[in-house]
Amino acid sequence: MKTYLWMAFAFLFLATLVPGCKRRGEKPGGGTGTLSLSAEGASPGMVVAVTATEPAFPDEASTRVEIGGEPAPVAKWISTTQVEVLVPNVAAGESKVTVKGKRAGATAVFTVLPASAQELVLQLKDGKLALLATHPTADGPDVTERSAEPQLSYDLLNTDGVLVFTGSIPHPAQARMELFDGPNATQAILRREVPHPGHPVVFSVKVPLASPGAVVKFYEAAAQVNLMDAAARQGRTPIGEIKIEE
Repeated sequence: MKTYLWMAFAFLFLATLVPGCKRRGEKPGGGTGTLSLSAEGASPGMVVAVTATEPAFPDEASTRVEIGGEPAPVAKWISTTQVEVLVPNVAAGESKVTVKGKRAGATAVFTVLPASAQELVLQLKDGKLALLATHPTADGPDVTERSAEPQLSYDLLNTDGVLVFTGSIPHPAQARMELFDGPNATQAILRREVPHPGHPVVFSVKVPLASPGAVVKFYEAAAQVNLMDAAARQGRTPIGEIKIEE
C-alpha cells in the first residue's frame, strides 16, 4: 500500500513539473526576439540593415518595418532574420524601429540623422519646368563635371538671391540612347533620340538643403563646356526656374 501511495505522489509531482518547464520555455506574445541595426544612425534615404535574433522577415513581399512610425521600404531581403531598408523621411532624433504584421513584436531604438541634401524631382515639358516633389537625401549634391553630352546646369540661390551652389547633369531631354538598326541587326549604334514633341521628361537633381523661398535656376549648356568657368557660365541659355516651397 505504501508503495502505491509513493508512486501516486511521484506521478502528481511529475505532472505539475512538466507543464511548468513547458511554460518557462515558451515566448509569450509570439515576439521576434530583439533587433539590431548596422549603424547607430543614418539620414533619410540611406540604407541600413536590420537584423533579428529570430525569424522576423518571412519574405520580401510580406516584410513590414517601420522607423518612427513611417514605413521603411525594403531595399533588399537577405534572409528571414535580416533585411536592408531605406530610412524614411522622419524628423531627426531617436526613433523606434518596429517589425509589423504577423511577426510583430521586436523593436529597437535608432537615431535618424539630419538630411544632408535634398532631391528635387522635376518635369520638363514644352520647354517649361515644374517641381513635382522634394525629398531629403543622405547623398551629396550633384557635382559639376564636364560632360560629353549636352548639359543641364542649375544654380541654387538663397532667399536673398545669393548664389550658394551650382551643379549640372547630362541634359535629360537630350540623352543618348543605345538603339538597334532593326530586329535582325547584329550591332548596336549610338545615336541621339529626338524627344517627342509634348512628351514630358521627368528627372531629378540634388542640391544642398535650402530654406523655403530659395530659387533654383536652370540653364542649357553645350557638351564639354567647363561650367566652373565664369565666361562659360555667361554663355548658358536660361530655360526656367523653380521655387522651393517647403
